[in-house]
Amino acid sequence: MNKKRHILFLSSWYPSEGQPFLGNYIRQFAEIMSETCEVTVLVLIKNDYRSGETVLEKISDNFQEIRSFYGESFMNKSKIKAHRKALRFVKTYIPSINLIHAHVGMTNWWHFLWFKRELNVPMVYSEHGSFYFKENYNDLNLIHRTGLKRLIYKSDEITAVSDLLKVEMEKNYPKFTNVIGNILLKSWEQIPLTIRNIKEYKFLHVSTVDRAKNTSGILEAILILKNKGLTNFSLTILSDENTNLLQDIVDKNYLNDYVQFLGPHSHSEMPNVYQSHDCFILNSNYETFSIVLAEALFFGLHIISTKVGFLANFQKAPFDEVEINDSIDLADKMEMAISEQKRSYSDGRDFVKQFSQDVIIKKYTEIYNRLLKEDLI
Repeated sequence: MNKKRHILFLSSWYPSEGQPFLGNYIRQFAEIMSETCEVTVLVLIKNDYRSGETVLEKISDNFQEIRSFYGESFMNKSKIKAHRKALRFVKTYIPSINLIHAHVGMTNWWHFLWFKRELNVPMVYSEHGSFYFKENYNDLNLIHRTGLKRLIYKSDEITAVSDLLKVEMEKNYPKFTNVIGNILLKSWEQIPLTIRNIKEYKFLHVSTVDRAKNTSGILEAILILKNKGLTNFSLTILSDENTNLLQDIVDKNYLNDYVQFLGPHSHSEMPNVYQSHDCFILNSNYETFSIVLAEALFFGLHIISTKVGFLANFQKAPFDEVEINDSIDLADKMEMAISEQKRSYSDGRDFVKQFSQDVIIKKYTEIYNRLLKEDLI
C-alpha cells in the first residue's frame, strides 16, 4: 500500500482571532489539499495573553493546525521562542513530514528556512505579498533583503500568484518562478449566475483600507457623478478594517445617499454579496493577484479596474481599464457602465475558469510529484 504524503504548511499570513480574514485563501488551499494528502498547518500568532502556548487542533482526519503564540518582546525574542517550541513539537509528535509548503516570505522567511534545515525535506515557497514591488521593496532593510534572497536560494520550487509578481521578484532574485494563481472554489461552480433586474446600478468594492488601494479615489469619482446629477447608482464598500476615515469623506461630501459600508463577511456569504451587485471597482496602485476580482468575474459582474494583479498580462481580459490615480477617468468609466448597464455574465465566468480549484490543485500536485518519490500519493 502506498504511503500518503504529509505536507507541512507554514505561512506569514493565516486567520486568527485578532485577524480572522488574514490569509483566508491559504487556509482554504490547505484544507483542499487535505482531501488527497495529510496536511499540518503551523503558524506563529501574536497574542500577549496566550504567549508561550502551543495548541494543536484536529480539523479532520487529514487536516490539523498547530498554533504557537508569542507576545511583545525585545528583538522578537518571544516569537523566536514560539518558533523553537513549535519546531520541537513537530519533531516530537509529527515525524512524518515529506514536504514544506511555505507562504508569504515576509515576515517569517527565517522561520521557513529554519524548518527547512531541521526537517531536511523539499520546500515549495509560494508568494502572495506585494513587498517585492519597488514601492515596498525599497523600504526593506538589509536583513530582510538578505533573508528573502536566502529563502529563494534554498527553496526547491518557487511560485508567484501572477505574472506581475513574478516579474517584480525576478528583478532582484533571478531564479525561475512558476506562476500559479489563487483558487476559485469548486463548490461555487454549482451556484448559477443571476440576472438582475437593474433599477439602481450597484457598484461594489471589497478591500482593505490600505493607502495603495486608493479607495478615496473611488469616492472622488462618486462625487463627480453626483455633481453631474446622476442618481440611479450606489456603491457598497466591504472591508474587515476600520473605515471611519472613508466615512468622514462620505459625510463631508454628502455622499451618504450613494455610499454604504459593510463590515466583515465570511467567505461563504460572499456569493450573495457579488450577486446583488452589477460592477466591481478596484482602484489600486498595485496588486499581486486580487482574488476578489476573479470572484466578481465568476459571478458575472462587470469590472472597472486599474491594470493590476492577474489582469495585468491579459490583452483581452473582460474589464474596463482605468489609469492609476485618475478619478476623472474612473468616473467616466462608471458613468458608461451605468448608462449601458454593463455586466460580464458568462464571459466573466468563462475567463476565470483558469483559476478553478481543479486547475490550480493539479499544478501544485505536479510540483509535489516532481519533488517527492513515486511511492507517495
